[in-house]
Amino acid sequence: EVLNRQQVQYYPREVGDAKVSEVMTAAADYARDNCDAEDHESDAFSDLVICGMGWTETFMDYDDAAEGDVKVPRCDPLEMGWDPKSRERNITDSRYRYRTRSYDKDDFKARFGREMYDRVLNAREDGEESEGHIGSDVPYDEYRNKDGQQQHNREQITVVQMQWWDLEDVHLVQGANGPEEAKPESIKQIAMMALMNGMQPPPTDKRKMKRFYQAIYAGNVLISKKPLSCQRFTFNCMTGKRDRNNNTWYGLVRAMIDPQMWANKVLSQSVHIMGTSAKGGAFFETGAFANQKKAEKDFAKPGSLIELQPGAMARGALQEKQGAQLPPAMKDMLSFAVESLPNVTGINLEMLGLVQREQAGVLEAQRKRSGYAILAVFFDALRRYRKEQGRVMLDYIQRYMSDGRLIRIKGDDGQSYIPLARQPGVTKYDVVVDEAPMSQNQKDQVWSMLMQMAPVLQDAPPAVWGELLEYSPLPTSLA
Repeated sequence: EVLNRQQVQYYPREVGDAKVSEVMTAAADYARDNCDAEDHESDAFSDLVICGMGWTETFMDYDDAAEGDVKVPRCDPLEMGWDPKSRERNITDSRYRYRTRSYDKDDFKARFGREMYDRVLNAREDGEESEGHIGSDVPYDEYRNKDGQQQHNREQITVVQMQWWDLEDVHLVQGANGPEEAKPESIKQIAMMALMNGMQPPPTDKRKMKRFYQAIYAGNVLISKKPLSCQRFTFNCMTGKRDRNNNTWYGLVRAMIDPQMWANKVLSQSVHIMGTSAKGGAFFETGAFANQKKAEKDFAKPGSLIELQPGAMARGALQEKQGAQLPPAMKDMLSFAVESLPNVTGINLEMLGLVQREQAGVLEAQRKRSGYAILAVFFDALRRYRKEQGRVMLDYIQRYMSDGRLIRIKGDDGQSYIPLARQPGVTKYDVVVDEAPMSQNQKDQVWSMLMQMAPVLQDAPPAVWGELLEYSPLPTSLA
């Protein structure tokens, strides 16, 4: 995944928006570079491969810059919850998602204020309840001590960040750029103005539409509740394989549990046999040792000297036990268990570059492709995640980042800086996920093909070679 980076590009749906789409794509790259989004997404992809779900959250952060920056941090999968009725990949059909985190009192005060902290404490003591979708009766992570008494762990306060959507009645009126949402009072005024001017009132419609909301709870205390500005979930998820019966998602590790368990069992059993039979003891007659207690103590020690009674060796009063040998099948069982790990996951040795035999390059390439085909479900989920997160990113760019900050774009005349200005009415884009041209694998593949085409391209103008050099394995600055 690291060597095959992908990027999100925005393509316009309307004539005349091509230049704006380039600015939007450059702005998305600018925002992602500033927050190291690709590194956090790689961590989330690692969670996906391990446990079947990887999560990130997209939000505006004002801690580091007054104008605000978009952040895309990874979320711990064990903190996340979702609608159990969802069935689609990346839980795109879920109605709600939430994140549960614990804060100590200092962090809680710094984030939500002293007054809210006092209110949470009073609510717990008074049993106060407030309306909401989810909340814990006790806003603390509690545990019991050795006497069974309940104690608090540094006053950890559980905070739940909930996102959901409701279907609400929306009134639409036909505007210059298509149907636009308007309040009933505004629609009446528009109709009256049209009638006064001797014109027909514009068509109106009433329908149900999704409206996204977010609420934050500490226990049963509602901290805040407001509509989500982007009208999409800012918690974005990538999912692995789905267990239909249990309605859970799982990654590669679940299939590796049984082979690893057998490998551990066989190896531990082998070590036990070797340890207990390294010196198998002895058969002896009573009175064979000069000092029996000392002999019992030192018999298993290497290099120890044990005194026997005169003539004990000659009459065969002492006979050493033969150590037990490992069963011949033990080695085969261990090899089978260890070799099953790549077999059950589909990650063959060709993908890892660890094949220790001579084989044709065509055969190795085919086996690599077969491994990628087995793991395609994870990369397909990553690709879908990038489209969903790209739509959220586009909304944040248009709402919060279009304040005139300079964005670097690359055009026909080289690199230039263009102010990112808000473009009302330019909101519809096709979000396309494409392999980043600067990913290492992409550069190697393209350059190898170009070398085969070199005799044909030797008379190409310098401008063509200038474009091709971007895909060379040379350092970016040199290219």
